[in-house]
Amino acid sequence: MTPVKTRKKLRIAAALALATALLLSLTACGTNKSTKSTTDTTPIKTPAWASKLVAADGKTITVGSDTTFPPFESVSVSDGKTIVGFDVDLMTAMAKTMGLEVKYKTYDWDGIIAGLNAGSDFDMVCSALTITQERANAIYFSKPYFMDSYGMAVPKDSTFSDWRQLKPGDKVGVQLGSSGAEWAKANLPKGVKFVENKDTSALFQAMQAGEVKCIIQDYSMTANFCKDPVRQAKIVQRIEGTDSYLGMGFQKSEKGAAMRDDFNKALKTIVDDGTYAKIYAKYFGGEPDFIPGSMTLEDALAKSASN
Repeated sequence: MTPVKTRKKLRIAAALALATALLLSLTACGTNKSTKSTTDTTPIKTPAWASKLVAADGKTITVGSDTTFPPFESVSVSDGKTIVGFDVDLMTAMAKTMGLEVKYKTYDWDGIIAGLNAGSDFDMVCSALTITQERANAIYFSKPYFMDSYGMAVPKDSTFSDWRQLKPGDKVGVQLGSSGAEWAKANLPKGVKFVENKDTSALFQAMQAGEVKCIIQDYSMTANFCKDPVRQAKIVQRIEGTDSYLGMGFQKSEKGAAMRDDFNKALKTIVDDGTYAKIYAKYFGGEPDFIPGSMTLEDALAKSASN
C-alpha cells in the first residue's frame, strides 16, 4: 500500500500536469486565432461603372488605342496579335487595384476621340494621348501620367539637325491627327509640305525612300523607332519649348467622370507603391523624370497652351 504522503504528492503532480496541458492548449488556440486574423484580406470593391462596360461582363475595360506607337503600345512581334507596351502595363496595374481586367482594341488614331464618345467600341483611351485644350473640350482627361516633347528624326547619313533649317518645298512626315502634326503645321517655316500617315512605321519607310526629309512627332516614340537598325534613322533633336503631357481619356458622361476619378486614384496607388517606377524603367530605363500627381490637369493644359 502506498503511504499517505506519497499519494498526496502524486495527486499534486497530476494536478500540475493537467494545468500545464490546459495552458498549452489555450495558448495554441490563441496562436491559431491570431494567425487566421493576420491572413484575412478585404475583397477589392468593384466600381459601380463596371456594370456599364462595353464588354458587358462587369470586369473587362476595353481600351481604344493606336497600336502602332511603341514603346507605348504596339503589336507583339512574337505572336502578331498581343498588344504590349508602357501604356498597356500601366493600364493592367491600375485595373488590378480595382479588381478589373483590360482588353486593348486597335482603332484609327484620327477617329479615336469620336470613337470614344460614340461609346460602343471602347470605354476609354490610354494611347500616348497628349493633353490639349481642344481635346479637353471633347472628352474628360485624367491627371497627366507622362511628360514628353516633340522630336525630329532624319536619315542615318543626313547632316540635317534643326527644324529651323527647313525650307519651302521640304517634305516633313507627321502622324495623321496627332498633336505633333498640329504643332508642326503651326510652327514650321511657311511653304513646308506635310506627308501624313496614321502609321509611324509607314512614315519611316517614306523617309528611307527619300520621300520626306525628316519626321517630327513625340520624342520618346521617335527615339524608340530610331533604335531599330532597320529604320536607318537617327534622332537629332528634342524640340525646345514643346513639353507636353499624356493623359487617359474618358467620355464626357456620368460613367466617364466616375472612371476618370477612379483611375486618378489608381494612378496614385501605383505611383506610391513603386509599380509606376518599375514599369517606366522597363521601357525607358532609369528613374522617371516626371512623377504623376506632381501636376494638375489644369497646369498641363496651361503648359500646352503656352507651347
